[in-house]
Amino acid sequence: MDHSCHQSWDKRNKTIETIKHSTVEYIKELDEELASVSGYVESEIQKIKKEYLKNLTDSECNRGMPLINNGIESKAAVKAV
Repeated sequence: MDHSCHQSWDKRNKTIETIKHSTVEYIKELDEELASVSGYVESEIQKIKKEYLKNLTDSECNRGMPLINNGIESKAAVKAV
């Protein structure tokens, strides 16, 4: 164990802090750290298609649900009514 702070081991105090740290913030910090590594090449942005079922009568359901068929994403097309 590193005692470089030159404090007496028996005079320590355990401190627990609660901090806010979201997954998005973590990924952002990780991207910054990776960018500082020599030889790092930023990955290309890839476009993918996602299909969702949207409820046309429920205004609170703005994103919708992914099309699922027995736990496997369905390739079925969504038709507007």
